[in-house]
Amino acid sequence: MALWCRVLARRLRSLDDAETRDGGTSEIEASIARLAKEVDALNAAVATARFETDERGDRMKDQLAQADDRIGRMEMLLASFEEIEEQAAEGVPEPAPAPEPATPLMPSFRARKVGAA
Repeated sequence: MALWCRVLARRLRSLDDAETRDGGTSEIEASIARLAKEVDALNAAVATARFETDERGDRMKDQLAQADDRIGRMEMLLASFEEIEEQAAEGVPEPAPAPEPATPLMPSFRARKVGAA
């Protein structure tokens, strides 16, 4: 912005200088026409920037709405998983304790005597 002000001040000075010279009206008109074109170009650039900003803002709003929708779906899935987990826990009976064996289950590797009675 400061740079644009400097450029504008310089051009206004040159406009004043052109006014003081003989026959400066054609130079003044040319300077005014040039400044008018630059103002039009700046207005077009600002309009383009506004349009792009609005367009990107709309896209961002759409993406946020999609994200909110997905968050809601994920919350519903989590709730249904919790319900399934509770139902599964209710349907499974508690395991009964295993009976203790009367004899040890370890194999015996002792040699048998053959023929001794």
